[in-house]
Amino acid sequence: MFAIDQGTGELTLLQYSEAGAIHLRTFSIDPSGRLLVAASILPMAVRDGTAVTTLGASLSVYRIGSDGRLDFRRKYDVDTGKFMQFWSGMVTLA
Repeated sequence: MFAIDQGTGELTLLQYSEAGAIHLRTFSIDPSGRLLVAASILPMAVRDGTAVTTLGASLSVYRIGSDGRLDFRRKYDVDTGKFMQFWSGMVTLA
């Protein structure tokens, strides 16, 4: 997360946020501005010491604080089979 200087447009790093996934490609913010969901597109093998494990495609959910900072809440694994999760978004259900 970055802050933007309104006068110069310069960015200042405020926060890194872990997603527990690889290749986050898309994200959505709910209409209230209090929830962000980031989607990783496909499973990927990663080395964990001497072992290799797979991080699956997923949806990572964050609360957006009043200061704009993200608070990781939960990760939902998504079984993409042999395909990729190309896009993710939110819709309002009445």
